[in-house]
Amino acid sequence: MDDKQQEPPREKQPQSTIGIPLAIVVAGVLIAGAVYLSNGGNTGNRGLARIGSSSPEAPAPAGSFRDVSDSDFIRGNPDAPITIVEYSDFQCPYCKSFHPTMRRLVEENNDVRWVYRHFPLTSIHENAESAAIAAECAGRIAGNDVFWNFADALFDNQNRLGDALYIELANTLGVEKDAFESCRTSPEILQKIQNDSQEASSTGGRGTPHSLVITRDGNRLTIGGAVPYESALSTVQQARGK
Repeated sequence: MDDKQQEPPREKQPQSTIGIPLAIVVAGVLIAGAVYLSNGGNTGNRGLARIGSSSPEAPAPAGSFRDVSDSDFIRGNPDAPITIVEYSDFQCPYCKSFHPTMRRLVEENNDVRWVYRHFPLTSIHENAESAAIAAECAGRIAGNDVFWNFADALFDNQNRLGDALYIELANTLGVEKDAFESCRTSPEILQKIQNDSQEASSTGGRGTPHSLVITRDGNRLTIGGAVPYESALSTVQQARGK
């Protein structure tokens, strides 16, 4: 029976195929040397703890984080004392499955608000960045509610991501056509997406979805991956101090 804790599903950023074997060799040498010295030169049968295992309630590592402001897209009670900042990718299947979980969290918990930031994994999802740009533009032009309706529709139509869908959604949601097209080619918008992605990585994100649960006094917890509703709620309860 395998008694190891299973990591919550998430889309992981690909690692270098050259660097990984070298890192494994170096790590193996260092570990072997440490065991050898600690035993006075005698090596016995020892079990090694799993390295890098994750927990949905692990403290978030220190990193560059932009405070939530009026420029963010927020769903739920805007004055809620608990904020979940989700870094997500519109082409990620795990993000799609986690999206209803987040909706339920803010619908059933008035003390929780949801902030969406972009983390497109461009090396494996060719349409993720363009979808992020389209959603960002829709929100900037037509407002917070339109952003969230646009985001919902992108996940609902994940197999159709592309220019035709973005234009269709913009038209349906009343986003001004010329402004939308101009925005989608703006270097400023692309930079915003890239800044969000860098922030996700600097706060511990190694895949999507990556979420931070933040209390009003600035304490942070992480939700790593597409965890079930009960697990996400447990992290919220921890943030409440319960």
